[in-house]
Amino acid sequence: MFSKKSIIIVLAIAIISVVVFFVYLSKRNNATNIQIQPAVEDAKNAVPTEEENLNASIEQTKLTDKDLDGLTDEEEKKLGTKIDVADSDGDGVLDSDEVNGYKTNPNKADSDGDGYEDGYEIRRGYNPLGSGNLKN
Repeated sequence: MFSKKSIIIVLAIAIISVVVFFVYLSKRNNATNIQIQPAVEDAKNAVPTEEENLNASIEQTKLTDKDLDGLTDEEEKKLGTKIDVADSDGDGVLDSDEVNGYKTNPNKADSDGDGYEDGYEIRRGYNPLGSGNLKN
């Protein structure tokens, strides 16, 4: 079917191809290592990125505001809200927005008792503390 000579030629080409491929990989890895090393050194001396600064700021804030809702853990203890949940009553409004902005109850999802949660009313422009809309 195949001559002995053609089989030897195909095997020789295959072996040469494999050797060339491994030489290529070896050179590519050496070039990559050379390029990566300065980048690693530069990164050690680099000024923090905006993202790194933001992450550091968040971690610092978490020391006094575990749930990052805008109220310190101390304030939440006084109010009786959950220090590890940003929206204690689950109405869709952050605890700090309820206390400092809308003057609603952060422990009661429907502050005015009209059957609509505070967050639902606020998102639709209604006053969560009574009748009318927020603009009046």
